[in-house]
Amino acid sequence: LLTKVCAGLLASIYRGNKMCDLVSVVIPVYNVEDYLDECLESVVSQTYKKLEIVVVNDGSTDNSALKCREWQERDNRIRFYSKDNEGLGPARNFGIEKATGKWIAFLDADDWYDLQFVEKMLYAANQYDGDMVTCNISRYNMVTKETSYMRCSSVIGIPLTRQEKLEDDRMGVVTKFSLRSLWVDNNIKMPNLYGEDFVVTMWILAVAKKIVSLDECLYFYRKGRTGSVSTMARLNRQELVPGTEYMISGFKRCGIFEENKEALRRYLLKNFSLVLTAGWTKMRREDYIILRNSYSDCYENFFMGDKLRKVAQLGSYNLMQMIRYMPVIQDVELSFQFSSLISIVHPYRKKMNVCHSNPFREKMIQRDITSSFFEIMERERPQFLIFDLLEERHDLIIDDDGVITYSDAYANADDLECDNCILSFGTDNWWKQWKECAVLFMNKISNESKTVKLVMVENYLAETHGTVKELTDYENKSKIKETNLILKRCYDFLRTGFDKIVCIEAWKNPYYFTDEWFEYGVHPWHLNDIVNRKIANQLAEVLFNERDE
Repeated sequence: LLTKVCAGLLASIYRGNKMCDLVSVVIPVYNVEDYLDECLESVVSQTYKKLEIVVVNDGSTDNSALKCREWQERDNRIRFYSKDNEGLGPARNFGIEKATGKWIAFLDADDWYDLQFVEKMLYAANQYDGDMVTCNISRYNMVTKETSYMRCSSVIGIPLTRQEKLEDDRMGVVTKFSLRSLWVDNNIKMPNLYGEDFVVTMWILAVAKKIVSLDECLYFYRKGRTGSVSTMARLNRQELVPGTEYMISGFKRCGIFEENKEALRRYLLKNFSLVLTAGWTKMRREDYIILRNSYSDCYENFFMGDKLRKVAQLGSYNLMQMIRYMPVIQDVELSFQFSSLISIVHPYRKKMNVCHSNPFREKMIQRDITSSFFEIMERERPQFLIFDLLEERHDLIIDDDGVITYSDAYANADDLECDNCILSFGTDNWWKQWKECAVLFMNKISNESKTVKLVMVENYLAETHGTVKELTDYENKSKIKETNLILKRCYDFLRTGFDKIVCIEAWKNPYYFTDEWFEYGVHPWHLNDIVNRKIANQLAEVLFNERDE
């Protein structure tokens, strides 16, 4: 008993000594005078007091520097530096060089910490002997005024593996709390390029010996703030190519390339896809195509013999999430959402101006109205069309000018009237027209895109939400079941009528339910990343089998 007591006391003293380590917090600053007070207040008020607060003014042109000096006078733990504007990456590098703490963390000057951020991250590192700790993040969208959450440790209650943490991290370095030696000893520096977080986040995770994931939301991030990045004027997405080269050379220099090759491959594809999606609504089509091709060439140069497949996708948000986990670059030019088969084969001839708060949805609605599906398919000539029928659940606006899908995106658009005749989903008239249009659609695909392979993913609305430990029925489960039964008739009609379609029965997966913490809300048209990964693996088998043939 005495031995156990002594051992416990020694362990407590050991942990207590470790909880006296100096922690450096690096804060780059650029034109954030309206947000600095909240940011710095969240740091100086941390429950863990042994801090070194390294504030780097990156050539601000507003009153940010003045505010920083005022805060430095109020708290002697703040070390303030000013330098010429170079960008977020070099500003963070400068902070790392000036930092002297055993541990290091990063905070953007328009964000803020939970008041126990440092204490909880340091305790987790000591308790589980980790050299890297990550936490969940809360994202406040300044445009929509909505808050979403991203988790770092688990999905639907299933812990993420180390490889999954590496290949799918989208939170950047601000949610990482690590030994400063990881950065210094491995000479990891952020390049002065677009996407500096993309370049170093997986790298710093990969060199860590043990990653501890804290399932608490301790970082608060503002999304969509005008001028939020000091390099905002230089949004050159082409720089992701030299950034990728820089990262891979760093992996090789650190001797960790081969062991992380598969995770790195998936990480690159996902991030290329995310950047293409973000840029699609802001770029001319010609520039988008050049960017897409440069990403494809970059990937194929590093992964020789791994020829990317060209995939078109038609259907629901669920389907797009599944394809995001496939070994492809998700090409938004070949993505079609908020469209039904009826509206695709009946173009709306009357010109309509679409305005939506979400640019992506606005462009997709315009595609549905103009029914540009076959034109784009003919121009792009994909090898695969992966589709589901979940968007068929919407009513249709129908008149002499054509048909429009009355999707939730259309319903939330600005100044779009709906005085026309509504063809209600599931009615006898709807079913008759849907079958006729499905045949027209399939025949046209067969005649005009003879080489495209059709893959149908049988997706439905989720009937439950929660985690693997506890599931709850949606309140309108009976209505959901009615909708799903009608959708099943549609799937069965295509499956039995067209034998060249490869079918993936996604709904049979035991994890087919909505994540209780889904980033964009708990709705039956959302699923979770575990089932998305599993269906993506099934889809990948179809692609690879086709490749082998």
